[in-house]
Amino acid sequence: MPGPCLRLEAERLRFVEERDGQSGARDFALRTLRLYRAAVRRGKDGHRSGYGSSYRRALVLSCLDFRAYLR
Repeated sequence: MPGPCLRLEAERLRFVEERDGQSGARDFALRTLRLYRAAVRRGKDGHRSGYGSSYRRALVLSCLDFRAYLR
């Protein structure tokens, strides 16, 4: 498992890696990263989704963890 910078998602990624292998964990990290980034971005109307607005900090930190894992 890569680097010490993984904070929030390390246990989750470890579980997926044990269950689905390293390839499955990478796929999971990439899919989830894309979903979380979409939730945090502002839409065409200039607003974030309710989830992306309420949990923005946690989503951004998770995105950083997923990016570190994928590196």
